[in-house]
Amino acid sequence: MENSFFIVTKVFGKRVWWQALLAVGFLILLPLSARDGLNFNGNLFYEGEGNPFDYFFSFVSFSWLLFIGICIHAFRDCRKFIFALPLSSASMASWLMLISAGFVVFLSLLTNGLYRVLFFDQNWLSEYWPVLGPTLFVTTLVIVGHSLYWNFQSQSFLKLLFSAAVVIGLGWWFASRFFPNGIQNPIVPWCRVTLSEYATMLAVSLGAWWLGVASFKRVRCGDAKPSRPWEQISLWFNGSINGAQAADAPVCLSRTDSLGQLHWRQSCSGAVRMVGIALVILLSVTILVSLTQSGPDLQLFHETTSLALLLFSIISATLLGIFLGEGLVNKEKRELIPALANAPFSDQVLASALLWNLMKSIGVLFAFLLLSLALGYLAAEFIFKHDVILWNEGLPVLQSVGFKVLVALAVYWCIAANLVSLLWTGRNWFMISVFACITVLSFIGTPLYIFVVPRDWQPQVGQMILSFLTLLVISGSVTAFVMALRKNLIRFRTVVGSALFVVVTTLLFWNVWNSHPQVLRVFCSSLFLLLVIPFATIPLAVSWNRHR
Repeated sequence: MENSFFIVTKVFGKRVWWQALLAVGFLILLPLSARDGLNFNGNLFYEGEGNPFDYFFSFVSFSWLLFIGICIHAFRDCRKFIFALPLSSASMASWLMLISAGFVVFLSLLTNGLYRVLFFDQNWLSEYWPVLGPTLFVTTLVIVGHSLYWNFQSQSFLKLLFSAAVVIGLGWWFASRFFPNGIQNPIVPWCRVTLSEYATMLAVSLGAWWLGVASFKRVRCGDAKPSRPWEQISLWFNGSINGAQAADAPVCLSRTDSLGQLHWRQSCSGAVRMVGIALVILLSVTILVSLTQSGPDLQLFHETTSLALLLFSIISATLLGIFLGEGLVNKEKRELIPALANAPFSDQVLASALLWNLMKSIGVLFAFLLLSLALGYLAAEFIFKHDVILWNEGLPVLQSVGFKVLVALAVYWCIAANLVSLLWTGRNWFMISVFACITVLSFIGTPLYIFVVPRDWQPQVGQMILSFLTLLVISGSVTAFVMALRKNLIRFRTVVGSALFVVVTTLLFWNVWNSHPQVLRVFCSSLFLLLVIPFATIPLAVSWNRHR
């Protein structure tokens, strides 16, 4: 038994150590670069630069999402291996919870310790940066997450409502710890954990552990099945999305439509449901918390919801890109799954079907985000009695939020589509090279630019770097479209449409934003190419992987 526990821990450690290093490095280098890059005097948070507690919730959100996401990614491919171990279900479920909670707590404490060394003074724990309470809470959150995940393997609407109520209740309870004197009073750090708070988290953890063990047993023995209403709604939803017909009304689909439905059912539908449900719950909780914190300050509410929309767009786009990218290839050899690789279609037809499903997945998930945002505004208007529909001196909410929604959609598509095109290549050396270049540029190049380059030379060096990156993006985009066109993977009208889109958006961008220096505007304009380059790189990736 001890050997099995050791094997699980060893496999988990091998999968997460480099991701953990990247996550901690990101959380450390980002504020460190901001401090020196913005030429702060002395400490990042002192000498007129604000209270460090103002940055606490941003740190908590990013760090917890990163650490928990690493755990999910590590355990996602180990499910069959874990189920086959000669251990009891109770022991295995408890050990999984313990490993996940210990990993998140260790990285949290490590990051907080480095923050103390780099940014804070000796009074950080008692005055402005709580550690004990949030650490105990994230431990409870991980255990509850495990229990809800295994419990929801037998899907039902009752369990969905229960999971949503638990997540909302935990978020509300955590936010209320920072308002000990009531919501109407100023927010204060949660620096001291009372006995009742500790007992509450302990009771919730024990209840979640019991539920998780019982649910894990059902899943392991194959007893977890969705309820009949859930199956019926799922069939209707999938039919509405992919055009499938009911069993009593069969139709003859074309070969291309059948290919699209096969890919949707195998790789897309599960990822869309899982990510969509999680996003609706998280964004709804964020909007409710922002409503309680902002009070009558509508400016703060709109800024918080816009930031939450952009943040969750980035997170969900990354998750969707990983799930769809990994769902199309064999995890060991990185080859296309045989059903698609051996399909009697040309590379252009196959890539078009896969690209259409990608666009459909992004559209459905972004619609989930907009639905949560709309429900949040309706709750603020009719429940909290805030005049958010007509705000900012009569400016309608669609005008004030519409531009930010378009930006979030562009970011969503850019991240998800480019990540999918990278993963669908199936070439590990190519993916590692791209990620290594991005990592070196972000986490090594930025500190070198800040700390090594003399300040008198920084404007000239910065312009040279931006010019090089602009040339790299433009040359890479042109090369991708030329290669795809020569191999008959895309049509000429795709190239013309992409070029017109980039030209029109660039002209609109230059008329709206005037920046100095000029090279910055050119660099930002070149980034619009990242919105259209997936129409060339995805067919190239599919063809490259299919004929390797």
